[in-house]
Amino acid sequence: MAKQDDTARRDLRELLTMLRDQLSMPPLSPALRTALEAILRMLGEQDLGKRMIMRDQISAYLAETWGEQ
Repeated sequence: MAKQDDTARRDLRELLTMLRDQLSMPPLSPALRTALEAILRMLGEQDLGKRMIMRDQISAYLAETWGEQ
């Protein structure tokens, strides 16, 4: 299963890079890239319970990284 996760992460990084390049944007910061990867993984999760857990983890990460908004 870890191999499948590695492939999914690589595909996700390639997708983000392609979008960035097509939009002529500078490279994403590591913190923003991490947040985007987590959000996209959460949106792809079928189990609602896991999605809620992931949502809470993402919220905590965003608050820690960029502060409460």
